[in-house]
Amino acid sequence: VRSAFYLINTRMQIRCQHLQVLFALFASASFVSAQDLPDWFTSSVTRLDPVLHELQKDIADHEGRLKILARIPKELTGERLGYHSRITQQNTEPWVLVDLGKIQRIDTIVIVPVVLPHELGGIEGYGFPHRYRVEMSDDGTTFDPQHMIDFTAEDQTPPKRRPVVIPWSGSARYVRLTATKPAGSHPNKSALWPSLALAEIMVLRGDRNLAAGCHVTAPTSREAPPVWSVQNLTDSESVLGAPVAGTPVVRVGYHSLTQENAETPLVLTFDLGEIRPLDDVRLFPMQWTGYPHWLGFGFPMRFKVEGADDAAFTSPKLLVDHTAKDFPNPGMNPVVVPANDISARFVRVTVTRLWERFTDHILALSEIQIFSGDKNVVPIAKLDAPEPYPAKEWKREFLVDGNASDNPILPLPQWLIELQASAKLEDELLNLAQLRAQRLQSWQRRSLQVVIALVVAAFLLVLMFAWRSIRLRKSELASLRERIARDLHDEVGSNLAGIALLSREAAKMASPEREVLLDDIRRIAEETSGSMR
Repeated sequence: VRSAFYLINTRMQIRCQHLQVLFALFASASFVSAQDLPDWFTSSVTRLDPVLHELQKDIADHEGRLKILARIPKELTGERLGYHSRITQQNTEPWVLVDLGKIQRIDTIVIVPVVLPHELGGIEGYGFPHRYRVEMSDDGTTFDPQHMIDFTAEDQTPPKRRPVVIPWSGSARYVRLTATKPAGSHPNKSALWPSLALAEIMVLRGDRNLAAGCHVTAPTSREAPPVWSVQNLTDSESVLGAPVAGTPVVRVGYHSLTQENAETPLVLTFDLGEIRPLDDVRLFPMQWTGYPHWLGFGFPMRFKVEGADDAAFTSPKLLVDHTAKDFPNPGMNPVVVPANDISARFVRVTVTRLWERFTDHILALSEIQIFSGDKNVVPIAKLDAPEPYPAKEWKREFLVDGNASDNPILPLPQWLIELQASAKLEDELLNLAQLRAQRLQSWQRRSLQVVIALVVAAFLLVLMFAWRSIRLRKSELASLRERIARDLHDEVGSNLAGIALLSREAAKMASPEREVLLDDIRRIAEETSGSMR
């Protein structure tokens, strides 16, 4: 390359280092990511490349399907993270045991991992075991191997923020999860911190979580409420949030009139029409666009839920009482209150301490559900509630319209199916996005190569033009020298020969004729001098 492009001339020097810079740029150019490429470039190559065009269509199709499916929220909303064991000894198998209260038919078991908030590192699947087994029992002591779901043969794929859904058809009272290889266990490390952390264990039958509010036991627990507690394992609060669809609606929920005193009691009463066996009562918190950063907007600080056979509640049946201390804000997680086989016609939610907004206090809920016989009976119930806040977003009927804030509430089985479908679509979408980015970067690389090739070609053309100009200049100079030589030979040579001849003749002549010849010699010499100039 040096010998081909290193040319030396009196007026120009072209060094091949300039070409070496271009070749280095061609070989090791740095490329921007596909997301940072200009839109005009992306749209242009998408039209030109049929493969890229199909990838773009698939991505748009996946994104459209994801919009209508239930999805796991991106951010944690509640204060309670779940259960966390203490650091155990090596080869110890920590476990947790959920007591459903009685033998019940089970359809599905759902294990929800812990996701730490950003200020604690944002770790997804924190403390989830590498290997574990799930066992069912009627008495809590005898665990039949036939009633066991075994994940102990090999390390499981980390679930990150996604629930582990385990179909299981049978009956049991107790559900136990045992970590045979807890998180933090590593055979090749001396510093070990084996422990078990879970956000939630759900035991489903139809649209009911049988484990909600059930008693949990464990050999060891890091009790640091409200963040860590063994009872957080069945509090219905996790990264999954509320069981809602992805398609939004316009309606919001119920918002009471503002109160100056936080201790002003507010009562919501439902008449179910007849005495019914109750399964549970579900309170759905509020998220309002007016204050989007306030998740759990207006959720009561203290409350209790009661049932009764008569409207006067002469003999109330207590479902839950959270009036002694403030209830941790659940964020956007539903609060499920088990009924414990209570039968009642009337259900009453009494709020004894309202939520503080600014300088006033309110009660706000997006939905209340009452399940009886595995079915929500609120749509046929009559609601008696205090006057709502005078705005179009707030109405009593919005409290029982089947929507949580701005999303329809889904049955738990459908919700889990949509979560699994959206998780699969997200994985496929990530793969498609990677293929698209690779394809775009390939086009970017080729485009840069073409641009560099054109620059190099233009540089070579300029170089060839300069080299041709130099050769032409040299040819012109040679022709000029030849012409000058001919002129000198023809005119100057002839004049000099004439001068020499006249000088010899002048030497032979007398003085008068000599003067004439000398005048001729002077004239010819002057003409020759002019020709030389």
